[in-house]
Amino acid sequence: MAFLEDIACGRPAIIYVSSEFPEYEEFPLKDVKTDEEVADVILEADVKLWQREYAYLEKNHKPEIVVKTLLEHYRRAIG
Repeated sequence: MAFLEDIACGRPAIIYVSSEFPEYEEFPLKDVKTDEEVADVILEADVKLWQREYAYLEKNHKPEIVVKTLLEHYRRAIG
């Protein structure tokens, strides 16, 4: 999860995110697998990429959202 810290610190992050999972639908970079694809993303990375990643981070990984999600999972597990 270090990539979340990278994004929060203002650095674009290049990680593998599969488009198979609906929860990653809004993540700006998906299915970057090969060395060539990674190189292309690095060469094209700019502030706009980070802004899109940061928007995703804010929407899906703010502490309030993470805690709410965890509580929902715990309630289902014990309920």
